[in-house]
Amino acid sequence: MARVCDISSFPIDKIADNMTFAVDTNVLYYMHYTKATTYEKVSEYQSLYYPRFINALLDKDVKLVTTIHNVMELLYIIEDTEFDIYKEINGTADLSKKNYREIISERNIIKTELDTAFLQIKNIYGILNFEIEVLKIDEFIDCFSMHKCDNYDYLIIEYLKSKGYNNFITDDRDFLSIDGVNVYTANKRAVSFAAANRILIK
Repeated sequence: MARVCDISSFPIDKIADNMTFAVDTNVLYYMHYTKATTYEKVSEYQSLYYPRFINALLDKDVKLVTTIHNVMELLYIIEDTEFDIYKEINGTADLSKKNYREIISERNIIKTELDTAFLQIKNIYGILNFEIEVLKIDEFIDCFSMHKCDNYDYLIIEYLKSKGYNNFITDDRDFLSIDGVNVYTANKRAVSFAAANRILIK
């Protein structure tokens, strides 16, 4: 089981300058998608606490990393969100994504969002590139009943752990099911669980 830090109240001066943090896809979304703070499916705490924490770490020159798989997932989610927004605004609930991709003006809007997000990410984070190995997929399946992560999260976490990265910034409480990591989160359900199980970092 992971240890948990509530970033909504944790004093930033307790973070050592030599620490390194791995940033999950959902936090990249809150930080670098321009519509994240206004999109109705993003909670107020998500758009407030994660950018505030990341910016505080940057002010301390703390090292931040993510992976190529997180970045690719983010780009997909941005396109998917733009698709949802388009359908809501235009009342085209039955529009397929294939047909949506034929709309040149929308492609240009999405490209601007992707350019902006990726430029920011390249300037802020170390982006780690790794291939997913067959043996690791076997491991994910073998350990499936012992954790609550999806396949990509599990493989990314285990890769980062193998490289010495143990501090994760995420809104995903499934990360709590992984041993040997510290989860920095503003997710109240995760924080409440951690407090009840005495795994909260104070």
